[in-house]
Amino acid sequence: MTESSLKRRGYVVRYVPYRDSAAMVRFLSEEGFCSFSVRGASKPTSKAHFLSFVLSEDEIVLSSASGGRLSYKEGRPLLLPDLRDDLARGVAFSMAAEMLSAFVRDAEGKEAYPLLSSFMEALRRGDDALTVLASFLAKTTELIGYGINVDGCAVCGRTEVEGLSFKDGGFLCREHDLFAPHPGSAFLRAVRYVNKVDLSKKLPLALPPVDSKKIIRDYLGHLETFTGTKLKTTSLLMAL
Repeated sequence: MTESSLKRRGYVVRYVPYRDSAAMVRFLSEEGFCSFSVRGASKPTSKAHFLSFVLSEDEIVLSSASGGRLSYKEGRPLLLPDLRDDLARGVAFSMAAEMLSAFVRDAEGKEAYPLLSSFMEALRRGDDALTVLASFLAKTTELIGYGINVDGCAVCGRTEVEGLSFKDGGFLCREHDLFAPHPGSAFLRAVRYVNKVDLSKKLPLALPPVDSKKIIRDYLGHLETFTGTKLKTTSLLMAL
């Protein structure tokens, strides 16, 4: 049996332990997603224990057998998620990881990597966690093909908008809003902001938490409708 090695630098997005302290890890790097097995990572004394920290940034070397199955060979942690005893940051990390695992397909991994890197950098800078999470969710939704139009009416393109309907594709003008809710101009600006803001740069403003949480809930409801998947971490928003 021939065996080769792969070097990767990226983030743990899912860690699933199973028997005898072994685990399966889903990892996201510039090359995209990969999944591999690792032994002993659940043990605190293991040299591979850093892989049990979701969204840790790591350098790893994987062994690839002739059948294509990958297993962990060696590696080192570069940076662990900084929670800073901040519940909002913890929610942001947890929800971002589950979003990547639940919604983003392997074929979209290369596009997801810079988005995750920008998200992690924004939190390291100390930008508002809920605003960053709302933006990450909006951009992830666009990446997987369920994004909404925030430049104008989703039906006619008119820039004067009053309504918002995820079902109908985004912002709606007065003529086409029909039964769409009118959340107010300030909230519409907030939705446009999280879609347009560049997470790789210092955020110019932090949204009010009530707006960020509503945007997150609306997007998650939108994704649940189209994919049938509900995130377990959604309940964490209730604690904020």
